[in-house]
Amino acid sequence: MKKNTLKVTVSKCPICGNETLMEKMTTVVIPHFGEVLLLTLQCEKCGFKHSDIICTAERIPSRYSLKVETSQDLYAKVIRSSTATIRIPELGIKVEPGPSSTAFITNVEGILERVKDVVEIAKRWTKNKKKQKRCDKILSTIEEVKSGKEKITIIIEDPLGNSAIIHSKKDKVIMEKLSQEEIKKLKTGFINNTFRFAKTQ
Repeated sequence: MKKNTLKVTVSKCPICGNETLMEKMTTVVIPHFGEVLLLTLQCEKCGFKHSDIICTAERIPSRYSLKVETSQDLYAKVIRSSTATIRIPELGIKVEPGPSSTAFITNVEGILERVKDVVEIAKRWTKNKKKQKRCDKILSTIEEVKSGKEKITIIIEDPLGNSAIIHSKKDKVIMEKLSQEEIKKLKTGFINNTFRFAKTQ
């Protein structure tokens, strides 16, 4: 991916109110997806951080689905903006955008590693035996998926259309347009909406 830094500016931090928010905008061309704008915000005073991915071309609200069946599927690229929801039905996992939701570009294996980290933390914090067993089951399934013994489905839904799943075999990924009813049920994240509103003023 070829990166091109457009500009770096300093503005007021939405958290501490100081003029110490470094805002960096970089364009990246992602094969089979197009050009995206990477927005990175970091306050030098309070440490607040936020990142987002914004498509430079108009895109439609979309749902991408990929059946992870082989080791090759683990390397499918996942572009997740701060407004996207990720679901893995077989694991009972649903990751929704929240107040501090950030964007990232990774692959399916990277998504599984992120889920693994969160589940391991949840297991350490809970004393409920039933919940601990549930965590063990998820962790075990993740390892079986990585070794090709289990199959799962990765689903990413973005009401703004800034997310996607990209596979070397295009027919492996199913892309569907989200209906207005489906869009209304999806969360988008408070921080994301705040910045988008501020930039239009």
